[in-house]
Amino acid sequence: MTTQMTTTRSNLKLHRLQITALTVGMAALVWAVLRMTGVDLEVSWGPSTRKVDIVSVVFSALVMALLAWAFLTTLERLATSRRHSSGRPINPSWIYTVAASTSLVLSLPSPIVQAVGWSDALGLVLLHLTVGAVLIPGLRRTASKGQPRRAAR
Repeated sequence: MTTQMTTTRSNLKLHRLQITALTVGMAALVWAVLRMTGVDLEVSWGPSTRKVDIVSVVFSALVMALLAWAFLTTLERLATSRRHSSGRPINPSWIYTVAASTSLVLSLPSPIVQAVGWSDALGLVLLHLTVGAVLIPGLRRTASKGQPRRAAR
């Protein structure tokens, strides 16, 4: 039993690590395609402007992926120790999906407001949506559905 649980946990970590790498890779790919099409992403940075380089894109995607992973893991741990007030088990997969999707939608105005031009705004929104499109369903597929508690004997 212990070996099977360890293998399952290792597989789960491996899958989530792969999703994190895929998220970062897709963000870098979108940035590269934007650059090849002549879009140099620029954002307002106080009184001046700043170019969005590959390091910023990779770092941002990595941070978002790791935060999403940590959030999902926290939800899964809470779900094993708590139940919904109706007696049903808490479903971390559903909570994660709703919270992550809501965060994505609420964060979309930020790149539009900070962008210098329309092409920058569209490029930044495309980066946002790419990270969300890979990360949200990718981690959701690895999430537990909530485990019912065993009855006390």
